[in-house]
Amino acid sequence: LGDQATRRQYDRDRDRDKASYEVNGYKPKKRAHFDASEMLKKLREMQKPPGLLIDVPLSAKLEKFFHGGFKKVIRQRRVRDFAGFMMQQRVFRVDVPRGASAPHECVFKRQGDHHEETQ
Repeated sequence: LGDQATRRQYDRDRDRDKASYEVNGYKPKKRAHFDASEMLKKLREMQKPPGLLIDVPLSAKLEKFFHGGFKKVIRQRRVRDFAGFMMQQRVFRVDVPRGASAPHECVFKRQGDHHEETQ
């Protein structure tokens, strides 16, 4: 009950139900509360397993590791559309921080190929 208008409506309905019970003998309607635990279990069962990580080796100049900067990688990826799957060219930008160590890793979550059985 975040704002005053909602609180006022809640109080009005509660008072109306109480008055109708006292005057006319009508019992207020009781509704069962929504139980989200069953829905959460169902969603967990339907959830797809995570996708695989793909290791893409990339070479960069020594100056890139010393001064920092970014490196572009152009890759083909499978993308799901209305008719099925199609190949799309995507540019990935790998940011190399200043003073990074030689085996530098970047992870691009949920930006790879689309699959039917994984996320």
